[in-house]
Amino acid sequence: MKKITDIFQGNKEDNLRITGYISYYKQIPFINKFLGVGLFQLANYFDSIGTNIKNYGNTYVYGLMSHGLISFFLMIRMHIRLFYDSKIVRGTIFWAIFVLVCMIDGWEFSYKYYYVLTFIMVPILKKEGF
Repeated sequence: MKKITDIFQGNKEDNLRITGYISYYKQIPFINKFLGVGLFQLANYFDSIGTNIKNYGNTYVYGLMSHGLISFFLMIRMHIRLFYDSKIVRGTIFWAIFVLVCMIDGWEFSYKYYYVLTFIMVPILKKEGF
């Protein structure tokens, strides 16, 4: 219950899987806020400015910091498009699982990410005739 209270009160932001290290986004230079610091380069970047981070948080926070705002908005757009497409074929439950796991785990480059994505995409592709 304490962790849920912390989320809504904003306490211990860096220790929560949902918000991850979003507070460190302010330390990234302006250009890198748009373009990101690079794939798998967060630890190196923050080590160079004297901050030690180990856990990157969730997929959304990791995507924002590593790939920048431009790629982050494209990823969000893809997730919204998947929602609308999956709604047509009653695959919304897989979409919900996909988004919930993205919110609590940094699994963007894990094989599990593609398993769940496959369960969302196969019915959509079948409906479109692929």
